[in-house]
Parts: sequence; structure tokens; C-alpha cells
Amino acid sequence: MVTGDSMDGMGDAIILDGVSKRLTGAHTVRVASLRVRRGTIQGLLGRAGAETTALLRMIAGLDRPDQGKIVVEGFDAWADRAVLRHRLAYMPQSFGAYPDLTVEAYLDFFEAGYGAATIQRPLLTAELLELVGLEDRRQVLVDDLDPDARQWLALARCLIHDPDVLLLDMPLQGMSSAACAEFTAMLREMQHLGKTVVITSSHALELEGICAQISHMRQGMTVDEGATDGMVGE
Repeated sequence: MVTGDSMDGMGDAIILDGVSKRLTGAHTVRVASLRVRRGTIQGLLGRAGAETTALLRMIAGLDRPDQGKIVVEGFDAWADRAVLRHRLAYMPQSFGAYPDLTVEAYLDFFEAGYGAATIQRPLLTAELLELVGLEDRRQVLVDDLDPDARQWLALARCLIHDPDVLLLDMPLQGMSSAACAEFTAMLREMQHLGKTVVITSSHALELEGICAQISHMRQGMTVDEGATDGMVGE
């Protein structure tokens, strides 16, 4: 666990300081400083691709930065990644393939991975499916779901262990307008419950109105960080 005044930030759920990571080719992700207040929705605006994904993966503790420090809920994102596995959830841009798994079996698989007791998992699955509106699709094969339903299922998977921090990589990409509106409304509910959300998008309109602040990623660097007109949770 990180200690010391320099990285304390009592009101900050996520702190990045002097972070950089070299990607393939000549691309490098650099973040001089970024602080995400606890219980807010932070937007990362940039092109769909390696840079925003690389940043989220470092915050999630899946990749190690070459330089700098990332702190999530007081823990070093890389050194304490085993602890943070139970404090945050990462929703990748790509859903992946799950042949022969039904919606119900998909959630049960991940619930087991997070240590949920066998006797508790059916109730947990039912609650999650009701939350995201998929209770009537529990026996549908995951690979047969439409794009909107897949994103809702991915969000349900993220909520299995009731994390404090949600890291969502381009979650609205490919969703219908109606589903996007419902999804962002759900994120506001998560925020009102005290959760911290970081969401990436390549479209500013998707982030404006729900994010307390938006950081623009240009050529691998976060720039033009600032509050949006529609401040959330202030």
C-alpha cells in the first residue's frame, strides 16, 4: 500500500504521476499528472485503439508502466494488483468469444473466479441479470447476443464483486442510441452509489453531460484536462 504525503490525495480514487509506457512502434503513452476524484465519472477522449486501452490496462494493473506511479484507492496499481483485483473492474473494448456458454453460465463462471460460494451464485446471477435487463435471456448463448446485450452482460460481469472503481474501455461503441442513453443512466446510478468510473470514447458527445472532467489523449499524451459544462457529483 502506498503511503506518504506526495501520493496521499484523500479525495482521489486514482492518481497518476509521471506515467509513461512505450507501445509498439514509435507510440508512447505519457501522463504527467491525472487525479480522479472518488465517486465521479472521468472521461478519456481519444481515438479508438492502443493509447486509451494501454492507459486503462495500466490503471487496472494488467500492464506495468515503464516510468511513474499509479495509485488506485491507496494501492499501487502494479505492486498491489492482487489486492486491487477485488476493488476494481476492467471492461475491455473487445468482448471476446465464449462458445457454448449461456448468459447464465458466463456469469456463473466469473462469479466462481471471484470466490462467490456455489450456493450464493444463482441468486447473484439473478440480481445482476435483473439489474441490466437480461433476465429473459439467461439461457441464450453469449455468442448469439446482439451488440447492446453483450455490453450489458459485460457490465454485469464487472459488478459481480461490487467494485469501488469501474474502468470501461469504449463501452458505448457499437451500441444503439437508446441503449447508450440507458447505459449512461446506469453509470450515473453507479456514481450515486459512490463508485468511481473511468470511461473512454472517441466521441466527445458520449462523454459530455456524464463526466465530471474529460482528459483528451493526443499523440499518446493526456492534454486539455478540464471540467465539463455538466458537472457530475459536485
